[in-house]
Amino acid sequence: MKVYLGIITHNQYKNIDELTRDCHQYFDGIIAVDGGSTDGTKELLEERKGCGKIIYRNWTNDFDYQNNEILRQGPAKIGDWIFLRDAMERFNLNFVKDIKKYVEFFRQKEIRFVHNNGKGFGFEYYDDLFFFGNPHWGLRNARPKYLNMLDLFQKERDFAYRLLDGEEGGRPLHNYIDHFAKYYYVYGRSNHLMLGRDDKPQEYEELEQNRQKFRLYCCSLGIDFTLEALKDYLSKDYWKNDKIFIKLFDKEEILKTFYRWHILKHDLETIKKDEKIWSLTDAGIIL
Repeated sequence: MKVYLGIITHNQYKNIDELTRDCHQYFDGIIAVDGGSTDGTKELLEERKGCGKIIYRNWTNDFDYQNNEILRQGPAKIGDWIFLRDAMERFNLNFVKDIKKYVEFFRQKEIRFVHNNGKGFGFEYYDDLFFFGNPHWGLRNARPKYLNMLDLFQKERDFAYRLLDGEEGGRPLHNYIDHFAKYYYVYGRSNHLMLGRDDKPQEYEELEQNRQKFRLYCCSLGIDFTLEALKDYLSKDYWKNDKIFIKLFDKEEILKTFYRWHILKHDLETIKKDEKIWSLTDAGIIL
């Protein structure tokens, strides 16, 4: 039985270095899917992969497809364990030093899947597993029993954590604006709008339909699916006479926040205070 660290990455040298530097030796190997890094990330992973494998798959805005390469092309055998980390996530070193002892504990208790706040953290490998959902992928066909890591530890940082926006090494505080806009506009396949709406399927479906209509309409206008192209279009005035564009745009907080930050230059505190009630009419645009 082997224990692997699973990663997907693309041009994240600093984060991958910090994630793996002190912990890679406690795993049997790293299974990483690299999207074509040019900053040395792939070479760094090759040095630290142990008995793992560094796999190339061109990044296509599909988190689940990328993660599936860990399962399909990686060296894991049935009964091995894989622990997943994003580039901006970290392990608690005290936990990772004993990670094989924890895996043995899981096996003794017949636990096959451990999660943290609903997100897969570690699992026993089977050859029919697959990830589905983008960007908030989930592991399908994972075997019970399941265990929440917070049933073992008092707090998350006792075993793992994620760098927070504004934290040293994390993203700038305003990054969530472009981060959410990217999932909304750039990615064709996205279930990002499901966040916080697990118990509101109808609301999610309505918002997702609006998202698809908005992207299709932007495509008909010749706007590329990039944040730069969307920003450039919003900086012009002629869309303010386009009733269809305005109607679709004003239904989504993510788009309005993007517009306020990049075009109207509203400060972050003001945006956060009233983002759920702000409308394009507040900018003098007639709906």
